[in-house]
Amino acid sequence: MNALILALMLQEPPEVVPVPAEFGTHAHSLIDVRAGVGVLLLDGFQADTPLGTREIESDPLALASLELGLDWEGWGISLGGAVAGTGDVQARLGWLRLATPALLELPVALRVSAGPVAGTLDIDASGFGDFEPGLGFLARVSLETRRESPLTLALWVDALALEFDYDEPTLSGDKGVGSFGLAVGLSAGLRF
Repeated sequence: MNALILALMLQEPPEVVPVPAEFGTHAHSLIDVRAGVGVLLLDGFQADTPLGTREIESDPLALASLELGLDWEGWGISLGGAVAGTGDVQARLGWLRLATPALLELPVALRVSAGPVAGTLDIDASGFGDFEPGLGFLARVSLETRRESPLTLALWVDALALEFDYDEPTLSGDKGVGSFGLAVGLSAGLRF
């Protein structure tokens, strides 16, 4: 037993390999969870149907969103969803966004992302009719806290190319809602 202790004491200590600085600052990879609020702007709708005129004003819709994202070496992918509505109009959106590394690194980072978006539009008015689900494209520009921060804050603008076709017979007027929409908002979250 004493020989074993003596052999361990005479052995050279193991080499210590330093941990790269980026692992301590979240620069390598991270996961973030974000919640946001904003406003969604869609075109109005007016159509004459066999049952009368159907109309939606182009009022801003209050929006609440939730996103889960993964960053790897600055590139990002996010899966998210939102609910927007006011009064009788409700929209539900879901998206997958791919993000570039920061285009500008100051106290905040400027990032651009884009990807497919899908959604539904529901009108809670008796006899109004239905809209078909829509599939389109979303592009986002955001100013957000740098990746090194465990807390993420972002100000963003989304441009949506998304249309919801009216699923009822029309005599004249619009055939759907959308084609181009904007959403503006703030989000906050945590990075792991």
